[in-house]
Amino acid sequence: MSDYITPSELLNSGEDVTEIMTESADFVPYELLEPTHGEVKYISKRRETQVSQRNIKTGNRVGEPFLSIKLVTSELEDPSGEMITLDRPIQTYINTIQFSQKNRPGTTSSASSYLLEAGFSPKELTGPDLVEALDAAANMPLEAIVGWTNRGVKNEETGEWTKDFAVTKNFNQGTKEEPNYVSEYTSEEHGAVKAKHRIVAFRRV
Repeated sequence: MSDYITPSELLNSGEDVTEIMTESADFVPYELLEPTHGEVKYISKRRETQVSQRNIKTGNRVGEPFLSIKLVTSELEDPSGEMITLDRPIQTYINTIQFSQKNRPGTTSSASSYLLEAGFSPKELTGPDLVEALDAAANMPLEAIVGWTNRGVKNEETGEWTKDFAVTKNFNQGTKEEPNYVSEYTSEEHGAVKAKHRIVAFRRV
């Protein structure tokens, strides 16, 4: 005899079902890596690297050529040594557009920082040597610093998506020393803000 009954029969049976739930309160229905902190670290063994030569379109350097570089991370090694295959690879963009930093003579770029962490001397890299270094760096293990920002929301009137405005600390309900990251917080300006992961930077292992 089957022990299955209708939902109405179960409710009328007097059985206590108050503690039965379909998922935990903190369940996130999409892929979301925990941010890098403390012992939580991720290693990127390799990154698919794509480059595009472009020209600066704004500012006082219009027309100056630069490289836009897309780093695609499909797998990460977690603190236990297990490989995480991402459902949606993380795309990180860097470039050779140079900028100045406070109290530091000269200029640098996000591509320079990446190559420095990969063990290269950026000052010695120009033209073909730079491109070859980017190709070689793709297979060098680096720590991937994972952070959070906001998921995009589409404006139904304009068709535009919200830009990234949130940073990891916005989702931390704990302290810097003992963080407690939540996947959603409420902003007066933006309402409910849901988290998505990204790679903030790559660091030498």
